[in-house]
Amino acid sequence: DECRQAKLKCHNPGCNNRYKFVCTRCGKANYCSRECQVAAWSSHKPDCHKKKSSSKQKEEKKKATSSRKDKAGAKLNRNDAKEMIDDLKNAHASYGRD
Repeated sequence: DECRQAKLKCHNPGCNNRYKFVCTRCGKANYCSRECQVAAWSSHKPDCHKKKSSSKQKEEKKKATSSRKDKAGAKLNRNDAKEMIDDLKNAHASYGRD
């Protein structure tokens, strides 16, 4: 029961309140308030590591990155775009004249 109570307690050493918030970076430290989180940051910082992404999150990130690359490769430079517009205008103007 004492161990369970310790897990419910704020991670700030000087506080005995129940926690309401969890460190969003590591997900391991619990705090009762923003003030306690700020106060305990210097002691928590060395042990705080970003959560590892799941394989599903890594896959989604990879897909998003590759789709951005595809879109970037599909962009026209300004001169090519102007040339295409001119070609379309000429084609439109000459349509029906043949």
